[in-house]
Amino acid sequence: MGAVLLVVGAEDELIADVLAQAGEDDSVVVVDPCGARLLEVEKRLPDPRVWLLVGDAEVVPLPDRSVDRAFGLDSFPERERVCR
Repeated sequence: MGAVLLVVGAEDELIADVLAQAGEDDSVVVVDPCGARLLEVEKRLPDPRVWLLVGDAEVVPLPDRSVDRAFGLDSFPERERVCR
């Protein structure tokens, strides 16, 4: 199993950059409060490594210590909890 990379905010360019850094066994979890925006990401960036979750920087719907790296914001309230 590869690394888990978290992207806070469904911005196409950021997600594409993270995917370019990710290995073939890595997972890229994209969290955004807007479900419609996540559906657009799914259409524009179809990649089996991408997982989409509704949430935001204050409520990341992931377990404690489940993420290897986080992208999108330099600092957000849940970073310390979700990052290993």
